[in-house]
Amino acid sequence: MKKLLLVLLALGFSPAVLAADGSSGCGAGWYILKKNSLLSSSLRTTTNALLFNATFGMTFGTSNCQKHDIVQLDKEDLYYAEANKEFLTIEMAEGRGEYVATFARTLGCDGAIVNEFGTYTRSRYEKIFSSPSLPAAEMLRNVKRELRANPELKARCTHA
Repeated sequence: MKKLLLVLLALGFSPAVLAADGSSGCGAGWYILKKNSLLSSSLRTTTNALLFNATFGMTFGTSNCQKHDIVQLDKEDLYYAEANKEFLTIEMAEGRGEYVATFARTLGCDGAIVNEFGTYTRSRYEKIFSSPSLPAAEMLRNVKRELRANPELKARCTHA
């Protein structure tokens, strides 16, 4: 038993890591190894990862698992806004650019309306960027508010 515990610890299956993992109670391994112990949890992890390749289902919220925050696609627009705020600030002022076009697609705008999205954000720039140190989340809220104020963009941008 000591050797097995040492092997598990060497492979990174520490009790702290396993206790923090909320996915321990899901996936195919859970149906095979139902006892909630350190050994069962470690074996479930191995079973899910190696035998049934269930890691995809576990990550994306299938296989009776909760969806992990890092892959929530409903926050894709926020992640994009935070990562590219500086570029968006410049390109929205110009009304065009690669970052604005990708941002429009992230907001669910169809390709035919991307140019209009850029022009519209330029015309609403002062309302979108209401202060110089505006956080990305607030900028995103402002963009969505402005999109909802335009009936055509609202209808053609599904995440507005």
